[in-house]
Amino acid sequence: ANNYIGADLPPTNSPYFRLQTVMVSYNFNFPFMETIKMNTLQLSITGYNLLTFTPYEFGDPESTASSAPTYPLNRTVTASLKIGF
Repeated sequence: ANNYIGADLPPTNSPYFRLQTVMVSYNFNFPFMETIKMNTLQLSITGYNLLTFTPYEFGDPESTASSAPTYPLNRTVTASLKIGF
């Protein structure tokens, strides 16, 4: 069977600007930490696929799909708390 059908779509120029990964972390130093023998208190927030600016209208501009629209990438935000004694 011939599963390779040529596409007659022209190549698409899809310039884009993407803010892919951002991580912000802060170490706290409260007076009560020494009292309870805590030496680390850190809050971190990480974001993935936060912004994409593009004139491309079919989802992800990095996609290799020919004529089928693709879903945009999922935006993920994660928060973490690190406590050390």
